[in-house]
Amino acid sequence: MKNSLLLIFISILIGLIIGYFLGRSNTFNISDLNIDKANCLYKGQTYKHGEGFKDECNSCSCQNGQVACTLMACE
Repeated sequence: MKNSLLLIFISILIGLIIGYFLGRSNTFNISDLNIDKANCLYKGQTYKHGEGFKDECNSCSCQNGQVACTLMACE
């Protein structure tokens, strides 16, 4: 009886461990590394990576330390 209960307990424990590892995602996301993206400095203002902002009538965004803006003529 004692050996049966021990065998059942060990079987359940092994099943839980295998289930845990099979249930984990096998994909890798670069964002999982928590790498800080570079901020941008534009006209004296600091912007975070991915942040959008306006410069007069143009739309700008910060992407890993680089600012990209549209080039629209203001009316």
